[in-house]
Amino acid sequence: LLMADLMRVNPEVLTEGRAHLFADWIAESIAANRPFDDMTRSLLTASGDTKEVAPANYFAAITETRETAEATAQIFMGSRIQCARCHNHPFENWTQNDYYSIGTVFHGIQTEGTSIKLASNRMMANPRTGQSMKPWGMKPEKADQFASGQLVDARDDFVHWLTSSDNDYFSNVEVNRIWAHLFGRGIVKTVEDFGSQGAWPSHPRLLDWLAIEFVRRGWDVKALQKLIVTSATYRQ
Repeated sequence: LLMADLMRVNPEVLTEGRAHLFADWIAESIAANRPFDDMTRSLLTASGDTKEVAPANYFAAITETRETAEATAQIFMGSRIQCARCHNHPFENWTQNDYYSIGTVFHGIQTEGTSIKLASNRMMANPRTGQSMKPWGMKPEKADQFASGQLVDARDDFVHWLTSSDNDYFSNVEVNRIWAHLFGRGIVKTVEDFGSQGAWPSHPRLLDWLAIEFVRRGWDVKALQKLIVTSATYRQ
């Protein structure tokens, strides 16, 4: 239920049985212990008819580019980037250029009826400077192809960056979410906000160690849950 809520599974928006299809895909992925990086990759790069391709409903549920960028950053990076829509974030490292670079990743996604497809290489421009922003995380050679108009799915490179073992945002946020589910409170109490406006980790070294173990164990959620529930801390 928590994951379905995060993914905006709403039968009033995802009509014609699509909400059930999407919710079932999430539940089946969790039950099969699908590696979390693989599940995320399938979700964020999905295209096709949302009546058949369940994870594509993520983009059917959140159709506006800015909202997609903001939701993705919050769910998978624990980052509230909304303030950077209009100006450089006053309290975070996220700049307005960063915001529209992430937005560009999803700007070419188009909805036609119940289908999600990559329609174009559209770059979002920083409204303050007018500068068109290349997609976040895209390799330079592909960015040149993207800018030239060659159809390139910017989501591939973004997800590669997002799920990299070097990206602490991704691993720490999911570890903290799992910890919060088991204990009722996260190591970072503000589960969806890892920024300076959120809470500081109560045990930062523990969070970092668990994140390293999560990656080392192949993003295996059940293995991480077992590690936590068999600990002396959980059994107290």
